[in-house]
Amino acid sequence: MVRGPRQYKWSSYRERVGANEGCALDKHVELQRMGRNSVERLAAYKEFVQAGVSADELAFLNEAWSRNQLTGNGRFVDEIERRVGLRVEHRRPGRPRMEID
Repeated sequence: MVRGPRQYKWSSYRERVGANEGCALDKHVELQRMGRNSVERLAAYKEFVQAGVSADELAFLNEAWSRNQLTGNGRFVDEIERRVGLRVEHRRPGRPRMEID
């Protein structure tokens, strides 16, 4: 797709690192915790993005993607279900098998 997050048109990375004029994004609490000032936070954020994800996390995301499953916490899933008016939580298909003698 792209070489890095800076080249991806829909990524928030460009605004987070100040590559776009006038950042319109909120000051996320987790970003604020990454350093005592904007210079420290920017360095820590770049390092965080550069580190990528672990093999286990990548496998989890790929599995969820292949099943069209959400990967957020319960609150996130509840909010998406509320907004779309459908149950989106992953469940096993069908009813349990009936025993036939």
